[in-house]
Amino acid sequence: MLKIKKLIMCILIPLCILGCLIYIEKNRIYTEYDSADEIFGDVYLAQYKNSLQKIVLYEHDEAGVYHAYIPEGMKEKMCFFACFPGEFLLNGEMLKSGDEITGVTEGEPYCLQVLDWKKDVAAECEVVFYYIDSLPLVFINTESGDMEYVDLDKMNEEQAQYVVCTQNGQIDSAGSCMVKGRGNTSWNKKQKPYNIDLEEPEMILGMDKTDEWALLNNWGEDVPQLKNKIAYDVAGLMKLSYTPQCEFVNLYLNGKYNGLYLLSQRINAEDKVLLEFDSRYEEEPNHFATENQTMAIKEPQDITEKRLLELREFVQEAEGAIYSESGRNEKTQKMYSEYIDIESWAKIYQLQNFFVQWDVEFSSFYVYMSEKQPVLYAGPIWDFDLTCGRIYYGNYPQLTKHLLWLDTQGKWLKQLGKHEEFSEYSRKEFEESLLPVLEEYLSGEYWDVVESIDKSVYVDAVRWSKEVDFDKHSEDLWNWMTDRHVFLSEYYLNPGGYCKVGFTFPWGSVYYHIEEGETLDFLPLNVYGEMNIYLESMGYSDILGWVDENGNEVFAGEVINDNVNYYPILEEYFTPEI
Repeated sequence: MLKIKKLIMCILIPLCILGCLIYIEKNRIYTEYDSADEIFGDVYLAQYKNSLQKIVLYEHDEAGVYHAYIPEGMKEKMCFFACFPGEFLLNGEMLKSGDEITGVTEGEPYCLQVLDWKKDVAAECEVVFYYIDSLPLVFINTESGDMEYVDLDKMNEEQAQYVVCTQNGQIDSAGSCMVKGRGNTSWNKKQKPYNIDLEEPEMILGMDKTDEWALLNNWGEDVPQLKNKIAYDVAGLMKLSYTPQCEFVNLYLNGKYNGLYLLSQRINAEDKVLLEFDSRYEEEPNHFATENQTMAIKEPQDITEKRLLELREFVQEAEGAIYSESGRNEKTQKMYSEYIDIESWAKIYQLQNFFVQWDVEFSSFYVYMSEKQPVLYAGPIWDFDLTCGRIYYGNYPQLTKHLLWLDTQGKWLKQLGKHEEFSEYSRKEFEESLLPVLEEYLSGEYWDVVESIDKSVYVDAVRWSKEVDFDKHSEDLWNWMTDRHVFLSEYYLNPGGYCKVGFTFPWGSVYYHIEEGETLDFLPLNVYGEMNIYLESMGYSDILGWVDENGNEVFAGEVINDNVNYYPILEEYFTPEI
């Protein structure tokens, strides 16, 4: 009898323990989570469990409302998973972890309830599903499981796993990487840009192999990365060496949809010396200044002091020749053409001038050289978001169409344009390279790019609460590029038939070129779509109108028959020197 009791106890005790463990496990939602937000943070969508390609629910601006951003490729097979046992109700339909869901309607709210082991509601929220069009996907999952440390400081970096999928949902590349912040102004936005350093160089989405990649953020009402994509495409078609290859992607960080990004190769000139014309040059470990420029040495980073001095001397000699009226360095007697590669500089001249690149020779302007060919090559191009009518101080779509931008904004490029040999070579580059590339690109590929990101632009806007009219902005950009293309083509044929209208802003002067006898039909005022953005922060009021050199107010319909200068009418602080 005693043996039977012992046997029963031996059976019952483990069963009791097992029962307690099951109870605890089933009741874990109550014991491990402090809020519904934490519970839904452990709910995700994926095609299979523990996938690196998971999509977590993102709590939007309104408390208790979550968004699920689903790629097109997952619509056919989308499963709910949770990091805890339990069941769900989706609009009253029972689901278990791992069950596939189908037939959800985009943009409509669904009631999602998490049930405990008693079938009671442990947590409840509203979920709205959004579908992203068929762009490639990038999933980055950090070791910590969040981006808090990386987003705290641009210099912070963290180990991560990445997966890149094609637009068809197939894995294109995967592995380990380091992720960190990047950018200057763009880093201060809520949607941040990142650098991705892979363990090994990889060919991603058909782009050339490298281990240095950038995820450029898409902040701005006019979709600035569309401008970068177009500029890089055009430069590549012009066969400008080392032009970054790039593709639009949708980015997920630790399962959270982070929006539309431009995945781009970072600036790289292989084993050559890479220099940047950089106003922030003193922040770089290796830098120097010439009489007219400030330079940062980007590669190699372990350069010796002797080599740095040699580079500075060479660059200063080149500058001396470029700034010389004769084009010859007075000390060395070498011509500027012995210091630079004219073809690459002519290409860069035309690209910077056509796009009206605000940062030209101020920041993100690169040159490179090699030991075997000790001349300065211009390029690669980088950072073309402040272009096509958008400059630092505002949006000037009409004004910028008819500028010879480098006549006022350039330094080395401005001086090079004064040398007849370079001017002729540059104009030939425009006619034989840039012109046909633009004509072909604007007639077809431009609209292919626009169409490919159309849906993602608007889903990105939902994610970040942006106001974007992409149809209008893409149409406006195409019109700007087309009008600019027409102006430069006609101007080069007959430069003597144009007059200059100088507009003196508080931040500087620019010169609009107009055919003699024609009317402006606009002035740089808000009523014409010309927006002055930062005047107030500079200590000036908005521009109310314009006056000529005699102080007489001018109007958009006046006929221009000679070179003239106009000055702004400001409410306070600024009085033009007439």
